[in-house]
Amino acid sequence: MSSLIEKIRHHRALSAFLIFLLLFMVFFFVSGFSEILLPPLYEKWIGSLDEGVHEYYYDTIVELILVIALVLAFCLAHRSSPAAMGLVNLKEGVMPFLRGLFYGAGGVTLITGVLFLKGDVSFSTFSLKPGVFAMLVFFAGVALSEETLTRGVLQHTFVRKGYVKLGLILPSLLFGALHLGNPSATWLSIFNTMLIGLILALGVYLGKNLYSAIGFHLTWNFFLSIVYGLPVSGFDFSKYSMMQAQLKQSDIWNGGEYGIEGGLLTTILFFIVLGVQAFLLTQGKRVKSSLPAEEFAESDAKSNQMGG
Repeated sequence: MSSLIEKIRHHRALSAFLIFLLLFMVFFFVSGFSEILLPPLYEKWIGSLDEGVHEYYYDTIVELILVIALVLAFCLAHRSSPAAMGLVNLKEGVMPFLRGLFYGAGGVTLITGVLFLKGDVSFSTFSLKPGVFAMLVFFAGVALSEETLTRGVLQHTFVRKGYVKLGLILPSLLFGALHLGNPSATWLSIFNTMLIGLILALGVYLGKNLYSAIGFHLTWNFFLSIVYGLPVSGFDFSKYSMMQAQLKQSDIWNGGEYGIEGGLLTTILFFIVLGVQAFLLTQGKRVKSSLPAEEFAESDAKSNQMGG
């Protein structure tokens, strides 16, 4: 048995896929058990899930449990530290996180502004409603858990084995697939979700940490739904939004009921960003991996290999 394990460990492609599947199973296993065990405990000690914003605080707790489980599983599977999946020390992560916050808010504001000038959307009122803080906490939990799963443990599972291209592409496809069941999802919304997954993956690869992706994910969702009052990935959070948005017409440019993530305008923006990232790669500004140098390659991986 031990010899079989050693053979698998030294077979880079096979071990990468097995670890990938293991970590994905951890995600679903912990998520499922949390949904079974936590609700009665939450309602007993904190409050009813049917009252106010408690459901979002509860979801945040589940997301944090998932993050802890995924990080522990990754570290055990790879015999490494959290830095090996892009969670470098907080001092190094502050500026990338702030840049991510800026880019996420800026991207949403740019697209929303164009749609406003185009006459597709209008805004009626502005008010700071109860529950805004709860929604900020909720979207922070969503950003942390989804980025930890895709751009963290799954991407770096392949990167550590030397399969960088696969590490960028496969989790991005998975990220899109996770949104297939969202309300009003279309082929274009899923394609855009895969594109932003690839953009964030390249950002992590170029920046050597996960914090920029977490920051982007947080403000993209929060500004889109809570600040501007538009749907985010098909979900309506206008009950808590600061602005009351009204979609005057639904078409392929604005994404309709799914939100701007399902629109062609977003597709164009994402392709422009990908073009900039491709330029940076061809100009030699690419780093060897999205990991600290000492954490990059296992003994059986070539640090300069770009694909399988």
